[in-house]
Amino acid sequence: MNDEYTLQTRGDDLPDNGATDLTDTLTSEPDEVVKKPAAREIIATALAFAGAYACCRFSEGSLAQVAALVLLSIMTFVLHRGEKAAGESWIWLGCAVLCDVGLILRRNDVWELWVEHFAFFIFLTYWMISRGGFLLDGRSGCYLPADCLYGYLVLPLSHFADAFRTLFWAVKYRKRGDRGQISAEAVFVSLFVILIGTILLFAAMRLLASSDFRFAAGLQRLVESLPDVSAWLKPHVLIFAIPLGGYLFGMAAGPISAGEELRLNRRQALDASLANLRLVPAGVWAGLIGAFSAAYLAYFVLQASYLFGGFMGRLPEGFSVAEYARAGFFELCAVMGINFGLLWMIAGLARQPVRAHRPLKIMCLLLLGQSLVFSAIALSKLGMYIGVYGFTPLRLQSTWLACVLMAGCVCGVVHICTGRKTFRAFMAFGAVTMAALCLV
Repeated sequence: MNDEYTLQTRGDDLPDNGATDLTDTLTSEPDEVVKKPAAREIIATALAFAGAYACCRFSEGSLAQVAALVLLSIMTFVLHRGEKAAGESWIWLGCAVLCDVGLILRRNDVWELWVEHFAFFIFLTYWMISRGGFLLDGRSGCYLPADCLYGYLVLPLSHFADAFRTLFWAVKYRKRGDRGQISAEAVFVSLFVILIGTILLFAAMRLLASSDFRFAAGLQRLVESLPDVSAWLKPHVLIFAIPLGGYLFGMAAGPISAGEELRLNRRQALDASLANLRLVPAGVWAGLIGAFSAAYLAYFVLQASYLFGGFMGRLPEGFSVAEYARAGFFELCAVMGINFGLLWMIAGLARQPVRAHRPLKIMCLLLLGQSLVFSAIALSKLGMYIGVYGFTPLRLQSTWLACVLMAGCVCGVVHICTGRKTFRAFMAFGAVTMAALCLV
């Protein structure tokens, strides 16, 4: 909301009473003048705090999560009304809706409840970031770490006070066209004064009640006649909901102030920084991957009968079905994670692009092919296990993990061979399948 909140210098002329006053004037900071926020920002601020309150009550049932989805979705639509939405943004909103539907239908037997709540929050907030046009590339892709760092930390924290400024303005400056000077410090100091004043008021009332029993009895009757607001407002929840509301408003409204020009400038600055890190020759990376591939090939040869027994339905000697399925499954998945991390480092630090250096391209494809074999082995172990004992939530989670890793290998092969941007498809596959399991 920097376009709404502008800085203007004082209107006083430069003083003529000495060099000291002139220096002080030139080095003094301008006063912060806050323009009247638009009506949509005032509405969005109220929705942000209501949605944050609903988020803080996730554990009390599906109604709170549905309310959070509705309130925060309306807030984002209000803030970005008239702006063209990125096509992929609907994927993340759809995933959040699937999480809600599973919770309402009480069909979420695969994921633990806290995992479902966390996934819902990530889907919804990532949709807010994507809907606001914040992503550096305009869509999900290789800039994902930078997008998440900026979207979940830098952006909401740097605009954290905007929600409180807007509320403060709406309360104090209600006349049409009126404007006042409101700084972040003024907002927080005002809230602090209100808090301290409330505490002192309660302390004074307690002392007066202790000094006179008639006053204490009257005060008791007054308190009993008031509705029990704490039963549904839950003051301890409000303590967490207020800062969360400022955080969510900053996340959703921040892209308005960022603008297309600033987004492009951030991307160019990041690209320039990455270019300075691309110092390692492609041959060095090719040799390093060759060492990994040689180790994996030796592993396949030495453990062939053990590793590939699942494809033929044959158990190694001395293993039960459960022992064979569990032995090494998560270790194989961790190895694939290491391979993905290595390929990510190559994409960011190699002096030449992977597709421009033939030996490096071949070695990367070989590494991805071996990762596909790892994922196939993990799935064969699970398939044998599930064929004997059936599905359980943990086995479904393990199957999902192996399938997502296999999809990542396929997307990597397609990208290296064709140059197509496949990272978004990989993200969408993982998110949609995870959300769909909330209906199981």
